[in-house]
Amino acid sequence: YYATYFTVRADDFEISIARMTPNEIRQALKELHALPSLTAKDKAKIVMLEMVLEMKMRKIEFCNIDIYASEALNFTVTEDNLIRPPLNAVPGLGETAAESIVSAREQEPFNSQDDLLQRTKLSSTLMQALADCGCLKDLPKSQQITLFDL
Repeated sequence: YYATYFTVRADDFEISIARMTPNEIRQALKELHALPSLTAKDKAKIVMLEMVLEMKMRKIEFCNIDIYASEALNFTVTEDNLIRPPLNAVPGLGETAAESIVSAREQEPFNSQDDLLQRTKLSSTLMQALADCGCLKDLPKSQQITLFDL
């Protein structure tokens, strides 16, 4: 249910909310409800916060976005019953960029961040956004062998 819900409302999803604890979510809700007037974006954020809080209270959690396991646009459920956000949940990473990552990984695994950058034509800003989300932690910067690797 949650994977489908978040997929349908992907435009309102923020990865930062997925990483919040229940207490942090409650605090964010309290702050939003204290505003004198709410914009449409505020109202959508309240709904998203409430859904994530409900999910977490049911002991359902998110896992990390993964350049190999995440789909381009759809939230999925892992074998461990975790919700995996899609690649386009990375802030700034749109549909086209997410699909380019999926297309490139289907051809062959990435051997470095430089390889990912070259094969997907992502900008350095998007590469940084992937790194900030923890998507590149196991991927070396380059395939260049150094004296210290020997």
